[in-house]
Amino acid sequence: MDIIKNKIKLNNNSLTLVNQFSKLNIDYNREQLRNNLFDNDLYLKFLNIVQNKFLKTLSSDYTINKIMSSAFESSNISKFYYKLLDNSYEKPRRSTSNTNYHDMNTLDSKFMSKNVAKLLDTKRIYVVQFKEEYCGVKLELNFYSDVKFFDSFINSKSESKSESNYKSKSKSVLDKKNIIYQKIVRILRRIVFVIDFFNKNTCYNGEILNFDLLLLDPIKKLPDRRSEQLDAEYINSGYTTFYNDADNKKTIIIYRDEEMEKLIIHELIHFFMLDFTYLDINLSKYINVSSEIEFIPNESYTEFITVLIHTAIIPIENEFKKAINAIKPIKSSSGSGVVKILNSNNIYTKGIDKKEVFYLAIELLYNEILFGYFQCAKILYQYNIGNIMEFIKTNYVGNINKNERGIEVSESKEKVLFWQSSCILSYFFIKVALLTNLPKSIVFFLSNQTNFKINTSNLVKTDFENLISSSLKLGIYKENIQIALDEIHKIIFNPNVEKQLSKKCKINELIKRKPKSKTKKCVNSLRYINCVNKIKENYKTLDSFKKSKSNSYNFSFLKTKKYKYKNKNKNDKSNSVNEIITTTRMSLFEL
Repeated sequence: MDIIKNKIKLNNNSLTLVNQFSKLNIDYNREQLRNNLFDNDLYLKFLNIVQNKFLKTLSSDYTINKIMSSAFESSNISKFYYKLLDNSYEKPRRSTSNTNYHDMNTLDSKFMSKNVAKLLDTKRIYVVQFKEEYCGVKLELNFYSDVKFFDSFINSKSESKSESNYKSKSKSVLDKKNIIYQKIVRILRRIVFVIDFFNKNTCYNGEILNFDLLLLDPIKKLPDRRSEQLDAEYINSGYTTFYNDADNKKTIIIYRDEEMEKLIIHELIHFFMLDFTYLDINLSKYINVSSEIEFIPNESYTEFITVLIHTAIIPIENEFKKAINAIKPIKSSSGSGVVKILNSNNIYTKGIDKKEVFYLAIELLYNEILFGYFQCAKILYQYNIGNIMEFIKTNYVGNINKNERGIEVSESKEKVLFWQSSCILSYFFIKVALLTNLPKSIVFFLSNQTNFKINTSNLVKTDFENLISSSLKLGIYKENIQIALDEIHKIIFNPNVEKQLSKKCKINELIKRKPKSKTKKCVNSLRYINCVNKIKENYKTLDSFKKSKSNSYNFSFLKTKKYKYKNKNKNDKSNSVNEIITTTRMSLFEL
């Protein structure tokens, strides 16, 4: 992980999570997993294809500049044209001037996060639209932000004291504008790349790509209380809608800034129907959950391909990010700085170390899998599942379960308490299983694709179900999830919390008093155990991560030998593990 932290310029949220995850230093079974990646010729070949194609796509910024310039005002080619979202915030503030408003009805959907929907309706939201055609695909891209990221930037070399004071006061805002601007450039590049990479299946099919991208802050994290159901509010960040109209119009909506760049790839795979589109697999045959759950296993394939591409191109995007950070803002006639549209393609004159970006991509994928185990374990914790073997069924043959030695065992009639309205099983458990089983997963993918679009015949669908089954059975997969689950329990139910629970259950009254009989003592002990277990089952997880008056996090488990450290910087959250425990994001790395 250290090489990633040293080489990749991650964004603040991602860097915080990486630091915290690294600090945990979970004792996974790692050797076989690394071999599955570094000694996997087919994966390495695919990685090389993706990176070379990405470099070729980015060899010129002509397309990106053309898309960006479509948002300029006709009378001023250095100023973006924007609208205000026509929401409840704007209604009492409507100007009599020629202010233009963007219709909010396009974002009205049951799939939208309630927290995001509230933010959209109660704040001033700027909307910038880019329209262009590329490879026969009509692009209609709407970016929504509560920051006016597209106006001028203050020059870092300003000599004026007034400008210097203004710059100091506005630094955080200006930094955020630059971050948003560069993020948009990366997003545009990813859109162009996906169209290029899958060009046989994307170009000149009369597609209209309508994208609504909400650059808003609400992040995904666990609910306040354990056992509370995980729905789209805690898991999802976007969706694709399909309309059967004369224009063949489909819309992708991504409503969180967090993980947006990875999600661009995921939703475009859906949009261009590069995955199975539909799969009918009863996952309750392999996972000990109710068959009444809506499974949607196609999402696991989409996420699998997405992660392979996402981790492959981040190291190259990182080179652009480092290059653009080295470029000074252009000074305008007014003395302020403006961001360049041309996003530092001069890096090609210096050259990219292809060996380094190749190696970094493998390291990113390796650590994404380790993070995936942790996220799977977190979901099991949330649903009070203490052992992975309660969740994943043993070797399945027909209607018979067999253990690791092939001996028939009786299947538990009682299903674990698991619920999803989002595709949790696919997004996390099956995706991570497929990545763990990469030697077989990559063979399946490359053997059943045409121009990287999966074959959707019934035979291939059956083979994919068999791949899911064999991947879920892997010992290293189950072992590493259990290791992570045990670690989560140690962190949340640390000695300080256990002490509080004991006090709450009146351990002194129930056990320490002298009982009249041995039977009474057993009853009292049982009452105490049941009391503690009941609290743990409905535990308010965030209670373990409350801020103290000093605005820093205090955790008793961090005082143990393994986690001992001194938090010298109270504002540096990377010294705690609050975010890594509560986050429900699917991917760890983002620029």
